[in-house]
Formats: sequence, C-alpha cells, structure tokens
Amino acid sequence: MDRDGFLLRMRKRHFFILISVFCLLLDGPPSLRAQNEVQPWQAEDTGRLREVLRRNNYLVFRADTVLLPDSAALDKDLVFVGCKAAVDRPVNGSVVVLDGELGLRWRSRVSGDVFLVRGALFQSRRAELAGKICRTTAAEVYRVVIDNLGDAARGVPLRLEFQTNRMGGFLLEGYDRVDGFSVSWGFKLIDPDFKKSPLIEAKLITATTRQAFGFDSRLELPLDKQRRYVFGLAGHSMTDTNDRWRLADLENSVKAFLFGYDYRYYFKREGYSLFFRRTYGKRSSLRLSWNNERYYSLKNLSPFTFLAQETFAPNLPVYSGPINSLTLSGVLDTRDDEFITREGFRISAEGEIAGGRLGGRSSFSRFDLDIKRWDTFFKRHHTFLWGKVAGSDRSLPFQRCYTLGNTLRAYNNFDFSGDRLLMAQASYGYEMPGLPLLDYLFFDWCPQVVFETGNAYFRTDPGGRYGDLKSDLGLGVCGRTLLGQLAVHWFRNLDGADIDARIRISLDMNIFE
Repeated sequence: MDRDGFLLRMRKRHFFILISVFCLLLDGPPSLRAQNEVQPWQAEDTGRLREVLRRNNYLVFRADTVLLPDSAALDKDLVFVGCKAAVDRPVNGSVVVLDGELGLRWRSRVSGDVFLVRGALFQSRRAELAGKICRTTAAEVYRVVIDNLGDAARGVPLRLEFQTNRMGGFLLEGYDRVDGFSVSWGFKLIDPDFKKSPLIEAKLITATTRQAFGFDSRLELPLDKQRRYVFGLAGHSMTDTNDRWRLADLENSVKAFLFGYDYRYYFKREGYSLFFRRTYGKRSSLRLSWNNERYYSLKNLSPFTFLAQETFAPNLPVYSGPINSLTLSGVLDTRDDEFITREGFRISAEGEIAGGRLGGRSSFSRFDLDIKRWDTFFKRHHTFLWGKVAGSDRSLPFQRCYTLGNTLRAYNNFDFSGDRLLMAQASYGYEMPGLPLLDYLFFDWCPQVVFETGNAYFRTDPGGRYGDLKSDLGLGVCGRTLLGQLAVHWFRNLDGADIDARIRISLDMNIFE
C-alpha cells in the first residue's frame, strides 16, 4: 500500500472514531446511563412509593415477564416481585421492582417513577422515563412493599443469609470440671429483615478433656410478618447445669480454671422440644413448649487448675429416665439496657407439668418465679431488688433442684440445696466521682451494701420450711468494666452461725453466650 492510500484510510478511521465518540457522549451506553440516573433514596421517596401502592391501581407479576410492543399505553402501575421483566411499551404509571430485574427496552415510555427495592435496572438508550429511578436495600422499605401488597406478596422469595461470628464460627463456650475447655462451631441462617432472630441456628460442641461431642440447634418458623408469633423445634445433646440462674458462665469458668473452684453441678442433657412463642416488644415474651428429654450422670474429668490445687466437688447422680413435660413460661422485661442496667425490671415465671398422660418416668408439677428491679435516684444512687421463689407438689428429680450458693455468700456454696427455694436480695450503691487510677479500670465505681436472705430445702426434710431463712450482710466496692460488673465484698452471716466472715469476688456478665 502506497503512502497516500495509507493516509486516506487513517483519515476515514479517525472520522468514524470521532463520530462514534460524539454519539456516545450524546446518548451513552445503556448500563452507564442507567447507573448515572439512579438517585439516592430519600425520605420522600418512601412516601411516593406508599402513594403508588395505596391507590391500588397496579398489576403484580411474580414470574418472568415480557410486555410486548403495543402502541396503546398501559394505564396501570406495575409491580414485579422476585422475577425478571422486560417492558417494551408505554406505561402511564410507576414501576416497582422487588427482588428482581427490570429491562426498559427502546419502545418503553414510563410516565412515573421506577422504584428498585433490592432490584436492578437495565435501560435502553432510547427508553424514556419521566420520573426518578430510586434504589434501596433498606429493610423498612422492603416491609412497606410487602405490607401493602398483602396476599399479592406471597410470591416473595425467602431471603436467607449464612452467618458466623468473627472467629469463623468457632467460639469458646467456657471451662468446667467435666469438659475442661468447651469449644464450639456454629452458624445461623437468617432473614435479612429480622437479623436479631435467626430462622435456623446450630452449633457443634466438643470437650478438651474427653472424647465427647454435643450439639445445640433451633429451627424457627414465623407465623406473621412482624415475627410476633413463632413456632419452633429445638434439639440438643450437651453438658448442662441447673445453676446458671445464680452463677454466670464467666465467673464460674474463671474460678474453676484459675483456683479450682467449680460451684455448679453438671449432667448430660439430650432431647428435643416443640414450642410456640409470642413476643411483645423487644425482650418480653410468652412461650409454651413440649419437652422430651433424658439426663445422664457425669463424672469429674478435668485435672487442671492454673494457680491452685484442684478442689472440685463431685457431681451428684441424676435420674436417667425420660422426662416428658409441658412448660409455660413468660418474661416481662422493661430494662433500659440489657447489660448495664440502671432502671427497669425483669419478671420471669415458669410452670411445668411432667408425667401422667404426657408419659415419661417422672411425675411432678412445679413453679418458678423470679423478680428483679433496678432504680437510679438523683443520677448517683443505685438500688437493686431481687426475689425468687420456687416449689413443687412432690419431690423433684435432682436436675430440677436448686442450690443457693452465690446468693448467700457468707455461707459455703453447697450449704443449702433442695427442690423448694425462697430467696431475696437488696443492694444500695453510691456512684463515686472518677479517680485517675480507677478510671483506667472502671467506667464507674461505687461503694455498696448488700443484704441477702433465703433458704432451700427438700420436700422430704423434716424441719424444712420457707420461713427458716438464713441472712447475711455484705460491704464492698462494685465497678463496671469491659467484661461486666466486677465486685469485691466482705460478707458476714447474721444468724450467729460459727462461720468466719469471708471475701467474695463476683463478675456479673456472661460473655460466652
């Protein structure tokens, strides 16, 4: 090719390139243009979306749809739910896309807005849109569409997300004299609209001192859109205790690992339950459950303590027959904060009927009522009241009994046990101003005075009765840390018993849950 021919050909290429770039700048590619026109979701967009749905002049499509070319305009709003759609004709209205994809072809003319609620848009360069393109993934907007569609929203697909914690699902469950360190791997399947309440939750638990595996799982099926009514199935096979109400996992694990003091009784618990739960507000609920469980005795296996010699008390044997029961429980919780509480109360009540027509080898009826009240006066004066009463119509199996340890702290941990219990506790603290050294250790701290009284006994005890209460008084200091509420008290019994006064250290928060 000669030099003149080469130059002529290059001039033609440059001409076509310039024309192409000019056209591109005027019209833009479909995906780029559609993306540039998407507007951030504003509060008024939710109002316009509500108005579109409220006028009830829409067509709902739940399967992949193509609206073929037609010269006549469609005088309807369009709602596409969980599907792919292509529109190739005029529409006198707005378009809502919920969990789907929308394609606006070159013959489409939309007189209203396009609302993309967890949806995507692909727009032809020649498609015309008079309104805005608004996109959001917010759960509250998602619920606006679902609630307004009513029965028409039954085609909405269930959106599940797989979740684990920051350690990839691995979690330290705690330390005790049976399993040593317990390590678990767990996961959750959740609906993104209800992140606080998983649909499926399960974990596999392994012990470090014996070849044993356990599991704890729960499946929940919501019966309404607000998840107030839930039907569920739970299954478990694990080392458990009935003493968690009085001694949190963290405090017991620290004392067992460092000093060789494990203040709980343990047993193996396995079985399943069916339950129905009605939720009120954030933390209040009613629950009815049917339980089928078996229990097995466990021996002490952990040989290790860090600083002191092992002084573990032996586990007592439990009745291993099946227990079939029906349980009704309720919680009324008005606390201002679940972990650092200054005001509010928490009332929990439980009634259980076992045996009889329900089957199993144990028959009994029991009740358990627990009331806690927190108050703050003039910003610095803090009070706490706690009362608990429990009883039954006959002797209970050991795995349903109580121990008063850690609630009568002037006495030994296992001095008072039984299937009947009455306990009360009152404390007062004055929040002190910050000090340079203590500010590094505590968020706030206060001197505290504590009064405790109570008794626990077995139905078969000849002299056992609720009125035979033991009491003690404690003086100490309490402070809030990153791990929870750390307290050091000096306790003295008020009954004239020949027991020396003692120092008690408590850490009131459960970081293993």
